[in-house]
Amino acid sequence: LFAGSVGGAIGVGIAYPFDTLSTKAQVSSGKSGEKQANLIQNIKTIWNNEGIHGFFEGVFVTMIGQAAIKSIQFAVNEITLLYLETNA
Repeated sequence: LFAGSVGGAIGVGIAYPFDTLSTKAQVSSGKSGEKQANLIQNIKTIWNNEGIHGFFEGVFVTMIGQAAIKSIQFAVNEITLLYLETNA
């Protein structure tokens, strides 16, 4: 359980900045009359306007959710394996 929750939280922490870049790129491309910014421009804009916090805004709630989901997945997997081993 613990390994699953920690793994889920760490995975979110690593992937979250990339998701932030993707989301902001989609939002900026939807604005009429503006040229779509490339990846480097988006990174510079977030860094200059918001700092490192801009890449991780809202990550804590997502980490908590993924930690719960992964721990439940690991528990169900272990219970299922135990059941199958004893009843097979």
